[in-house]
Amino acid sequence: MRSILTSLLCLLFIAAGMAQDVTNVRVSTTDEEVLVTYDLIGDNGTAYDVQVDFKMNNGQSLNAKTLKGDIGEVLPGKDKVVIWKVYDDINGLQGGLEPVFSVTPMKAPVADADTPSGPTPTPPNNNDDEKIIDVLEDAINGGGKNYRVGLKVGLGNSRALVNRGAGEFSQEFSWEGGVYYRYNLNRKLYLQPEVIYHSQRYTRSTAVASERFTHNQVRGQLIGGVKPIGLGLYFNAGLYYAYQFNGKSQLNENGNTIEESFSDFPSQNGEAEPFNNTDFGYILGGTLSFNRGGFALSLLVSRSFDSVLNDTYHIGDAAFEGLNLRHRSFHFVIHKKF
Repeated sequence: MRSILTSLLCLLFIAAGMAQDVTNVRVSTTDEEVLVTYDLIGDNGTAYDVQVDFKMNNGQSLNAKTLKGDIGEVLPGKDKVVIWKVYDDINGLQGGLEPVFSVTPMKAPVADADTPSGPTPTPPNNNDDEKIIDVLEDAINGGGKNYRVGLKVGLGNSRALVNRGAGEFSQEFSWEGGVYYRYNLNRKLYLQPEVIYHSQRYTRSTAVASERFTHNQVRGQLIGGVKPIGLGLYFNAGLYYAYQFNGKSQLNENGNTIEESFSDFPSQNGEAEPFNNTDFGYILGGTLSFNRGGFALSLLVSRSFDSVLNDTYHIGDAAFEGLNLRHRSFHFVIHKKF
């Protein structure tokens, strides 16, 4: 008799333990959220207390507090969703991730007169299911890292800002491209050093001639991004330092075109070139960032602090003496990680 009672009790505990289960767990991510979709199997009319924790593949538990969706009191059904706003709770992740469910009944089943009675379906055994790990390594942290390395290309225009004769100067097509290293300090702030090639171009036109200037520069830049409102939108500010490795002038006069490198200009007042070889300025703009910098679109404006003219070279030249000429550019930029 005792053996029979013991067996019955064991069967009851096994049935109770199998009366509810979480199956078909799927994990996806956005730039800032983890979405866990699951099916809850249980008795019709019974509410269950569903709780979700997250565990790294090294066994470390995460303190996930900012959860919403089908959590807490949940009725059985398919395609339940739990959303975790990751960066409201932690600054970053290292390695893979696995959701861990805890399910307990909250209320007794309620009989439904229209529903024929029958045995509670036996849930599948999930012990052999493959664990959901490493889903965030590329989607959120770029392989568990807070940095991105990639390429950027910008297309737009550039012009010369002058203190007089502004109507003589017009903008020209400009482009730039290079590499960047983005480090995410946290989910709202990043720093991005860059090394790029920059083409600064503009035209000066008079009644008798027009002359297009092209400055080919290598720029070192440091740009910071701040996200005050979410949605992946950052405000940008930064500094650049440029070295002009060559430049040229294309003069159109009386139907004739003469192209000449700055280094080939005749020396004046003991100076070899009409422009300074270095330029220092600032950058302002905005960036729409996806996947924490894995892909981004930017609108950026750069501008020189000081004049790029070699003042000594132009002493005695009425057209340029005393002229303050600064570079300005506007570019639409695409960033893409390697």
